Amino acid sequence: MLYCGLKMHFNMKKELKKFSVPQQRLQRQFFYALIVQSLGPTVFLVLPTTPILLSPLILPNMGIEYNWQTGWLYTLLGLYPPFDSIGFMLIVTEYKKVIRSKFKEHDMLNFYVFQTRLSYCYPIILTVVSQ
Repeated sequence: MLYCGLKMHFNMKKELKKFSVPQQRLQRQFFYALIVQSLGPTVFLVLPTTPILLSPLILPNMGIEYNWQTGWLYTLLGLYPPFDSIGFMLIVTEYKKVIRSKFKEHDMLNFYVFQTRLSYCYPIILTVVSQ
């Protein structure tokens, strides 16, 4: 995996000279996203399960008894899909812009709904307080 990644990096570096600057930036972001997406399964799937899968082979031969509590493993397995998607969305700026605009629209929508509800409630609150 490391060999292919380095080979791809150097080939991309050579080929990207033919593209415009924005295209180079976008391709570089895609490459970083690919790296993050390839690290995700390693961190969330392979590393946590390795001791659990290898312990029945190694520990009995050494005369060590073991009792694994594997509840935490399910948590790590469940974290992988969101990590994969969120990592990609945070690295590529086009996705970041869309997400920020959606949050801004959502915040403004909540503000207008709150303001509209408050303007209807405000006279009622004043009359209740004044009585």
